[in-house]
Amino acid sequence: MTILLNKELKSYFTSPIGYVFMCFFLLIFGLYFTAINVFHPNGNYTYVISSLSNMLLFTVPILTMRLLSEERKNRTDQLLITAPITVTSIVLGKYLAATTLLLITLAITFIHPILLMTLGTIPLGSILCSYLGFFLLGCTLISIGLFISALTENQIVAAIGSIGAFMFLLLADGIATLIPTSRLASLVFLLIVIAIISLIIYNA
Repeated sequence: MTILLNKELKSYFTSPIGYVFMCFFLLIFGLYFTAINVFHPNGNYTYVISSLSNMLLFTVPILTMRLLSEERKNRTDQLLITAPITVTSIVLGKYLAATTLLLITLAITFIHPILLMTLGTIPLGSILCSYLGFFLLGCTLISIGLFISALTENQIVAAIGSIGAFMFLLLADGIATLIPTSRLASLVFLLIVIAIISLIIYNA
C-alpha cells in the first residue's frame, strides 16, 4: 500500500492536477483571508474556513476524477487486481494519496493564523477545530469521489458525477422536506431511489 501511496502522490506532482488543485485552493484561501482578516481587522480565522467549506464541492473532484477511472481507461486495473496486494490496499493507497495532498495544502494555509498570532490574540482552539472539521469533510468527499471514479472510465464524467453527488448532499435537507411522510409513500420512494442507483451502477 505504501508503494502505491507514494506512486499516486508523486503522480499529482508530475501532472498539472496537483498544481491546479493547490494553486486554486491557496488562491481562494488567500483572497478570503485578505478580505475578512486583513481589510477588516478580525482575528477570528474560523470565518474564512467556514466560508470556504463549499469550495470542496468543486475542488475535490479534481483530486478524485482520475484515481480509478484512469486505471479502467488504460486497462491497468487488471494489473493492480492481479498484483500481490489486496483490493483494500489499492483503494486505501489511492485514498490516502488524495487526503495527503489535501492535508499538505491545508498545512500551507496555516501560515495565515500564524500571521494573525504575531499581531494579537486569536482563538487558536476554535481555529484548530475548524481545520479538523474542514479536513474531515474533505476526507468524506474524497471517499465519495473515489467511489464515483470507480464507476466510469471517463475522468470528466467522474468529476461531473462527483460534483452532482456533492450538490445532492448539500441540498439534502431541502430535498428531505419534499419526501412523503407516510410509510407506504416513503417505501415506494426508497425503492425508486434504489432502482435508479442500481441502474446507474449496472450501466457504468
